[in-house]
Amino acid sequence: MRTLPEDDDDRAALARLKVEPWMVEYLKLNPEYVHWGPGDDLMSTKGESQQAAQEFASWLAFGPWPLDKWNECVHFYFELERPSERCEVCDASGYNSLTKFIADAFYYNVAGSTENRWCDKITQDEVDALVEAGRLCKWTEGGLQTVPRTAAEVNAANTANDKYNEHHHELKHDAINRMILIETRAKRFGVWGLCSFCEGHGTVFAVPHGHLNVVLWILHPRTGCARGVRVRNLSASDAEAAKRWLAQAATRNRQRFEKVVNSIEAAVASERDLPKIDDSSPFLTPKQAAVLSRCFRNDSGELQRRVISGEEDDHLAEMIDAYDAYFAMCRAKLGHDRVPIATWDTYTIIKSRKAFVAGHP
Repeated sequence: MRTLPEDDDDRAALARLKVEPWMVEYLKLNPEYVHWGPGDDLMSTKGESQQAAQEFASWLAFGPWPLDKWNECVHFYFELERPSERCEVCDASGYNSLTKFIADAFYYNVAGSTENRWCDKITQDEVDALVEAGRLCKWTEGGLQTVPRTAAEVNAANTANDKYNEHHHELKHDAINRMILIETRAKRFGVWGLCSFCEGHGTVFAVPHGHLNVVLWILHPRTGCARGVRVRNLSASDAEAAKRWLAQAATRNRQRFEKVVNSIEAAVASERDLPKIDDSSPFLTPKQAAVLSRCFRNDSGELQRRVISGEEDDHLAEMIDAYDAYFAMCRAKLGHDRVPIATWDTYTIIKSRKAFVAGHP
């Protein structure tokens, strides 16, 4: 587990790990994005090379590695883990025997052939179950939309001959579709059920309690390589040591970028030096002043989200006009238009969205 629990399912998963309360507190220190690590995607390289993922059984075994010109840590997260083993009762499927029979035949028959598979022979009630679950979406100007589908068109998109048809990509089955379809078919046949031994997880725990890990993304600048490192079984004192090591990494990262940040801060006018926005300004019309007041009053991140999502499409032209007038006012009063980065980013996003809308009437 890499994030704090948000719902009942998350809380149940946390309870199953049986970790000590102090370990859970470390999840609060994690960055927003934690979905990477040794064994995931392109971090799966093994061996002793500078780009091979590494795993250590303890903080002491890790060293820790010194942070220097050979090793720079640029990302991290803490995670909770309780080692498990595959469930031999259900062959790690998580299903009871009859449901597993249905699941195994989704792509292949018992002999390993695709001759009698059913991924391209689903029924209309199974298609309806996918639609109800928000699957089989279609891209429209407003984003992804769920639309009714027929069994014939979904099956046609999942035949072996249609494997590379890019026009049917939104109809092709993935692991989520497969899971929904297996449950729907098994319930229709009256055999639906999970493995009673592993309770549907496909694995059984191998140890009585979970532990805390830290996962690191470490660069090797001299060779241009990067690797993921997982350090397991952190004690309370180890975790504190890991925090101090990460603080050192943060300082090194900040120092590397410090000159760039300072150069921008020196060039950008402070908020109090920027000209005020009001409808009495000779540089702004009352409408431009009103538009700018609304834009600046909103959090820049929220305004950018509204622009990207299309919620501001009816106001893009007037927003661009107002921002252009504001920049002209800055040039006239300050001799430059170096406004805060968030303001310029918002303006750029507004212009990009207007260009997109113009190209997709």
